Amino acid sequence: MKRAILLLTLLSWTATCGGGEEGLNPLIFLALGGPPAQAAPTVTCTAPCNLQLTWNALHEKDVNASLGGYKVCYAATQGFSPGSGTCLDVPYVSGPTAPTTKNVTLQQGRWYVKIYGYSQYTSQGTVSTELSVQAN
Repeated sequence: MKRAILLLTLLSWTATCGGGEEGLNPLIFLALGGPPAQAAPTVTCTAPCNLQLTWNALHEKDVNASLGGYKVCYAATQGFSPGSGTCLDVPYVSGPTAPTTKNVTLQQGRWYVKIYGYSQYTSQGTVSTELSVQAN
């Protein structure tokens, strides 16, 4: 099984997804905090869909410090608020930036994925545009 790859630039992110014996789909670009999209871009993969999420670090000092990091959230509901989805923590550990990679496995169905930074002062920063993942 191939791994799906999602690259997030926390101002923009790109995604490719593959599964089974299929090749990778074209890149999809999303903007963080921009105007809402008409519809979430969709990536299709074979369930279980293994996403490798990678993004460029935010330059906000508090995200890249103790008690800071990122949350990777997903839900089966389009337009979900991150607090109502399943969120995986990617906390700051050490070095100049918080980790910028997270693996997520999605079961069969349509899923929506969002990512945001947080700090000791802000529980939720600007949330990325959601990506739709169809796991067949």
